[in-house]
Amino acid sequence: MRSPTYFLDLDGVIFKHQGGGSKWYGLMSLCPRVRETLDRLETLGACIIIVTARKESARRITERQLEALAVPYDQLIMGITAGTRILVNDKESFVLNLNRNEGIERCLELY
Repeated sequence: MRSPTYFLDLDGVIFKHQGGGSKWYGLMSLCPRVRETLDRLETLGACIIIVTARKESARRITERQLEALAVPYDQLIMGITAGTRILVNDKESFVLNLNRNEGIERCLELY
């Protein structure tokens, strides 16, 4: 089996959701066990892609926040809609809907 790719939302999945707009310009905190889960996924060879509705103009501050909290990732995609996200793929795919600020530990169940 080839290593999977994880598309993970930023606010409410990796960072604790604090509301939109300027509320996320300060120091962020991680949802429960996020770093440990991402470290494990990275060790297993997974590709980690973070997606966010934050505007492209917030890329530098977002990258600094991720770096400050030692969040491993392969790619950061900015400016996607905050609405429903739909994955269309020609390979096996899974969807895991999480409660906001719950953490991502359940991602390991899909590996």
